Amino acid sequence: METLNINSEIKNIWKNLRKKWYYPMIPEPVITYGEVRRVFIENYKIGFNIADLPSDYENRQIFMENFFEHEICHYIFCPGTMETVGELILSARKALQKYHNSDEIDVKEINLAVNFFTDLVAENFRYEKAKSKQERTRHFFYHELKLQKIQNEYVNKGVPKIYLILIQTLGNLWNYKFKFSFPEEIKEACDLLGEMKNFSRRNLWTTYCYHTTYYIAKFLEEEASKKEVKNKEENKKGIIQLFLKELSSKIGKANGAKEKEKENEKKGKGGKNEDKTKGKEGQTENFEIYDYYFYRSLEELQQKKDNTSLQKIAEKNDIKEYKEVLKAIGITTEDSEAIKKWYRDQAYGIEIEHIEKYDKTEYAISPTKWRLEDPISEMDLIYSLSLSNYLIPGLTTFKRQYEEGKITPKEKKVPDLLIVIDSSYSMGEHIRGTKTFFACLAAFKAYRYAIDKGAKVAVINFSGKDNKPLFIQQDWTDDVEKIENTLIYHYGLYTCIPGKAIKEISERKNSLIIVLTDAQIQNFWNEIEYLKDAAKKNFLVIMCNAYNKGQAKENPAVEELQKFGKIYFITKADDLIGLTIETTKSVYE
Repeated sequence: METLNINSEIKNIWKNLRKKWYYPMIPEPVITYGEVRRVFIENYKIGFNIADLPSDYENRQIFMENFFEHEICHYIFCPGTMETVGELILSARKALQKYHNSDEIDVKEINLAVNFFTDLVAENFRYEKAKSKQERTRHFFYHELKLQKIQNEYVNKGVPKIYLILIQTLGNLWNYKFKFSFPEEIKEACDLLGEMKNFSRRNLWTTYCYHTTYYIAKFLEEEASKKEVKNKEENKKGIIQLFLKELSSKIGKANGAKEKEKENEKKGKGGKNEDKTKGKEGQTENFEIYDYYFYRSLEELQQKKDNTSLQKIAEKNDIKEYKEVLKAIGITTEDSEAIKKWYRDQAYGIEIEHIEKYDKTEYAISPTKWRLEDPISEMDLIYSLSLSNYLIPGLTTFKRQYEEGKITPKEKKVPDLLIVIDSSYSMGEHIRGTKTFFACLAAFKAYRYAIDKGAKVAVINFSGKDNKPLFIQQDWTDDVEKIENTLIYHYGLYTCIPGKAIKEISERKNSLIIVLTDAQIQNFWNEIEYLKDAAKKNFLVIMCNAYNKGQAKENPAVEELQKFGKIYFITKADDLIGLTIETTKSVYE
């Protein structure tokens, strides 16, 4: 079977499938080849051995059509988006927590569960969308081909039970009996899964994913244990597709996939055709998918993973659950990165209504008659004399008629933004509902808004000890990472504001200074003069997120500072976000 023919067949099949599915916005497969006659779809991280394909043309077409159509359905239907993946991860995690009676769940089990469910939904969706009996028969035959391959390869080896559960469940849903001897131990799970209907209804996916995971939890644990032994030295992250995973006995993960990708990039198109199927010891190892961070829309594919917004997941879940989603998807395992993304994704959902501001002006539109009662200054003498040598009021005298209009105002220099954030013990930790949570979320939205307007941002994160301030400072910058790293730092000590540092950094710029604190500041009188000096040259706003209405006002220093800056006494923590954004907006617009 010639490699060139396979390439041509894949391109023709892909073209026909895109037409069938109304031209979805997904990239065309980038096909490469290994030295052991295998096809690898570079940008989809999937592949198959040429030797594993049916030898006759018609069966080969059936195999590749179904193979690629399955991938298309993942992109356009289930999961379709990263947020859907996140919701399914949380559902699977809850089911596994119940099964194991533990909060700590192996991410490999979660990955397998979500892959199983999305494969089940996507494959059933393909069957439901089949327009003819012939098309459905091709679905059946496709799975029969793979089952036959498994039966031949696994004569003396353990059959992958997860895959067999998937196929038998599909048979139950389609009322079709596959020509394969399924083990008795999977029958109960398959029967339970076969009772669930309407897999195409998106609003049922999270519930169905929970039940699906719980029904097959025993087999997920077994499969995850196998992978633990097999890939002990590998540090894989992300969700790896299960469907077709056990196409042959040789299919597995590639060792060092990331390193090989880098090597191939260095060599470029003209470099040697690297065999991507060799293991660490040089032995040939065929694989289908490696390091595949799940199915994305084209828009998400063109971004880095950490730029993919998981807004709904962030808004609905606390940081602990959100971290688990990021870990399972493969975005990050670091706490600090997860916290930053948690705030960032929620800030995306906060809308700022822009009001266009214009200057008013008048402009002449047409001449009209000038009469005796009109001011003499309004007469257009030149225009009137151009029409007649005699000036007769109301007859040959004219003036200009004006209309009021709007013009874009001159661009003004925007002030820079200094965010001073309290990270003391009384503010709480990075948990939804704490004062730290609302302060950080407000700060994340405010700094992004300021940067979008062309401003620079500086941050001071403070706490204190022994009546002396402790703080970290980020000087004026538009580097998002540096700003966010400073904002999320948490001291968890006493509250001592660094007035001198605020004065010194604000002297270099004409800026808006926003102080986010709960007003339980122990050294206010010691720093009051520095804050006064800062307020004289800049626009100072202090957001006092107090426990009760009078708490912040009880401090005489706060009352003194009101003479120089603006202070808001906030009794509801969530009001902090709105006031901070409104203050920022009023200055920059």
